[in-house]
Amino acid sequence: PQAHRDWGAQVFRKMMNWEYDGFFRIGMHHRNERDAIIQHGTMTLIRASALRTHGGWSEWCMCEDTELGLRLMQQNLRTVYVDQVMGEGLTPDSFAAFKKQRQRWAQGGMQIARAHWRALWGRSTLTLGQRYHFLAGWLPWIGDTLHLVFVVAALGWTVGVLALPQWFSLPVALLMLPLGVFCAAKLVIGPLLYWRRVPCSIGGIAGAAIAGMALSHAIARGVLAGLVRGAGVFQITEKGGAAAQQLPRSDAGLARIIAPVREELLLLTALAAAIAAIGITRNSGHVESALWMLMLGLQSLPYVAALMCAVASALPAQRAVPAAAPAAVPAAVPAVATAAALATAVAAAPAASRAAAPTPSAPLAGQPQPQSSLRL
Repeated sequence: PQAHRDWGAQVFRKMMNWEYDGFFRIGMHHRNERDAIIQHGTMTLIRASALRTHGGWSEWCMCEDTELGLRLMQQNLRTVYVDQVMGEGLTPDSFAAFKKQRQRWAQGGMQIARAHWRALWGRSTLTLGQRYHFLAGWLPWIGDTLHLVFVVAALGWTVGVLALPQWFSLPVALLMLPLGVFCAAKLVIGPLLYWRRVPCSIGGIAGAAIAGMALSHAIARGVLAGLVRGAGVFQITEKGGAAAQQLPRSDAGLARIIAPVREELLLLTALAAAIAAIGITRNSGHVESALWMLMLGLQSLPYVAALMCAVASALPAQRAVPAAAPAAVPAAVPAVATAAALATAVAAAPAASRAAAPTPSAPLAGQPQPQSSLRL
């Protein structure tokens, strides 16, 4: 799995860590049962001969690791997911970096969909399970994109209802169904799966849900870029930079907080204005206008989550509290003195044995090697 370290001292880093962890504790387990895992660049091992034989890395793709994994599956090579932490990386430095990374993933996913659509939809060596998991895995991103489309459509329709009521009526049923599916997936199904599979608290589940919902707009932009433009520039996610080595400033200015969420804040303001306009002009007891206001409010949730994450990202990290010095042991306690002497004697014996022992020979080829935990 893509594990992380040094995230426990800052609230938004906690949210990011648990948001990442859900995929590796839920989705990857299910995919592994169907030999349909997403090959991710972190802690992946690839047979060199297979890499050379089947074309190497695709430099045109922004998710070159996943694209390679799909190509290897088409060659009937098996992929395996091992749910054991063997290395730990860093979470992104900020909400802006978090968004940039997920937008790149979404754009790369659409590049893969465009390049391999024949293998996914037509005749190929891919199994039904492999096709299903790749296509179904992109559905939440398609849902984020449709959400953005419906937000723009709802805002435009609201303007029509207010300006030309004789020509526009409120199509509540048309937009409530997809919005209900979107909210159910984000607010109900996801947290339930976390509760069963991810070892985090209720607060961690809530934080992961907010962080995941806050990425909706960035994902929609990535999907549209991948479908329309195709090619893109690989942007590195900022991790462990100079800004991350210092505690974030507690007096972060408003402009610094808003900068990563300008577009989300604009859409949130437009939705709030639309709700206010409908509320002012609606007739008392008019059910459809009340439902329309509710729908606009639900559509604003991802943008509220983005603003919350921007604020959380600017909060200072908790300073480590130095451990208290151990209390001095009175010298006139025979039992303690005896125990200390005994511990010293026991510790000295193995040291002497090790010094006298011959140096072990190098392990023979084929013998199992000790595993170590890497810190990236």
